[in-house]
Amino acid sequence: MAIVWQKLAYEDNVITKATLVAKGDLIGASAASTPAILTAGTNGQVLTAASGEATGLEWAATGAGDFLADGTVPMTGDLDFAENQALDMIIHNVADAAALAALANPTIGKIAFQVDELAFYGCTSAA
Repeated sequence: MAIVWQKLAYEDNVITKATLVAKGDLIGASAASTPAILTAGTNGQVLTAASGEATGLEWAATGAGDFLADGTVPMTGDLDFAENQALDMIIHNVADAAALAALANPTIGKIAFQVDELAFYGCTSAA
């Protein structure tokens, strides 16, 4: 077996475990070669980019269970599943035929589940 020498770093050149003082602490940077700690957010918050913050990151609230793919509530635009399955997805539910007819912004291809009939409906024509 060959002898291998590894360069060792000085303590001033590494981020030590003492830097992390609380459960959930994250390491960001406040400038080049300047580590900064971002403490954990509250349950349910998501990490977002924020150029005005010291670490360039901040915790933000989500939209009451909505998937915030593009920062809007509810999501707009396309969501590419890249040939993957959609797991635990809920289709738009309506109580009855009247509620189905009253859906705002009908779009060709939209799927709704009518609860009183336990039936799926697809929009095939939109005015």
